[in-house]
Amino acid sequence: MNERDTFVEKRRAFPNARPARRALFRRESSECEPSHPSQGQRLAVEKVMRSEIFRNAVVNLLVVFADHLAMKGDQMMLATTPAEPPAIARARQYITEHCGEAISLGQTARAAQTSVCHFCKLFRKHTSLTFTEFVSRVRVEKAKRLLLNPNLRVSEIAFEVGFQSLTNFNRMFKRIVRRSPTDYRAQAPADSIHQ
Repeated sequence: MNERDTFVEKRRAFPNARPARRALFRRESSECEPSHPSQGQRLAVEKVMRSEIFRNAVVNLLVVFADHLAMKGDQMMLATTPAEPPAIARARQYITEHCGEAISLGQTARAAQTSVCHFCKLFRKHTSLTFTEFVSRVRVEKAKRLLLNPNLRVSEIAFEVGFQSLTNFNRMFKRIVRRSPTDYRAQAPADSIHQ
């Protein structure tokens, strides 16, 4: 028995199915008036409202997921890997320990026990970041932790993590985190639960 035979048999078994559906549709559509919404219309509106709420919830969940993924990506980028040369590990440690101070490329190269030129090439190759970008990211990560403390002002945090101006701190923070320090702090209680 092929598909056509099955279709024909179903039509024979229920010969009045199509006219009955049409009559039901006509009856429902004639009962619906704009001034008095039917139960079906109310349910349809509620369903749309629920779908809008659902869509907003999904969008919010995706935003939280994206923020968390970006945060973990930043942390992984700053983490030491076992396959990197000892000079890079020493440089990372030096930057992390002295991020609150003014750090120069020459000081870091000396701490890594390499020349400045060799250090720049090696550092870029193993971290995929320039020295300045890496230092900024380390400082912003430290600032993110400090922003969880509501007793510290943003300006205090900026200078404590090593930025020389509040404007530069705000610009770098927004570029790396994609929101201002104040916005980050406002949303931090929800985010800090997931850390």
